[in-house]
Amino acid sequence: MGNERAAMSGRFNMTVSRVAVGKAASFPTTQIREALPGSYQLPLQCLTPGVGGHGPPRQRLYARNRRTRRVFKRVNESLKLDAASERFYRRAMHLLREHEIPFLLGGAYALCVYTGLTRHTKDIDFFLRTSDVDRTLALFEQHGFLVEKTFPHWLAKIHCGENFADLIYASGNGLCEVDGSWFERAQAEEFLGQPVKVLAPEEIIWMKGFVQERERFDGADIVHLIQSCAEGIDWNRLRDRFGRDWRVLYGHLVFFGYVFPSERHRVPLQLLREMGQRLEMEGITQSAEKICRGTLLSRAQYLPDVNERGYRDARLEPRTTMDKGDVAYWTAAIDEEKVDVPASCE
Repeated sequence: MGNERAAMSGRFNMTVSRVAVGKAASFPTTQIREALPGSYQLPLQCLTPGVGGHGPPRQRLYARNRRTRRVFKRVNESLKLDAASERFYRRAMHLLREHEIPFLLGGAYALCVYTGLTRHTKDIDFFLRTSDVDRTLALFEQHGFLVEKTFPHWLAKIHCGENFADLIYASGNGLCEVDGSWFERAQAEEFLGQPVKVLAPEEIIWMKGFVQERERFDGADIVHLIQSCAEGIDWNRLRDRFGRDWRVLYGHLVFFGYVFPSERHRVPLQLLREMGQRLEMEGITQSAEKICRGTLLSRAQYLPDVNERGYRDARLEPRTTMDKGDVAYWTAAIDEEKVDVPASCE
């Protein structure tokens, strides 16, 4: 992502009005010029609420979540986990803390923290830095747990009888690799009476943005995250997270405005304008690169394009955690999950 950016060309302040706090608020912006194909360059502004004394202070970013925190507390109380599941989850968290392995809680529990929407799941999701995965698996194996790297490029599992925990360190498409920066805006919460850190909204949206399978689309989760905590989102950080995949973010922001017309103003208008301008500028240039990025959104629905129609698979770009072996292994698992794969009729 850093290779895509040109040098900063100055700083200035811009006022973005109609934020959801009910009155105009100022957000500092940094003018950045990003090179587009050919001789075109488009100036883009980065919006970062709560920086430099502008916008809502950091301690107020999650004030609106008091209601959802109460919901989260009720979920803790009403999980109705059996004794074995609760012992396993508690033991897993205790081992991670005891051996100083940082982890973040994600999945349905994280979504509940920010949106108040509950979803019953059969497992728990721990997000770990890639560098900590192997020692985590070794630790749990030493303590008698069955461990496996289910898909080496992004997912491992810890088994305890019928219960298991997912260790997630990237996305299934090879993007969104977990590193130390994920802990910067993690939210302190409580799970089963133990202190935990929960994924920040920016990282949740980044990962979910690419989940666009035929049988699963996480766009509704993103819409509800923006609906619940738009004022707490660091839009600059979120935009940087998507980087060259900014069109994916743009699509979800447009979708949010369609789902909740009365809430459209909660997404910074300047950000939408900048993305729209970039879209317009890219429209007058033609890319010579024959690549299919659909495989970053669905592992099944774009296989004919990369296998039969001559498009290069975006999952094999250097920026992902995947190689040809990972792609083949990830694709082979489609049959086990009974996912419908399109076939070419040509």
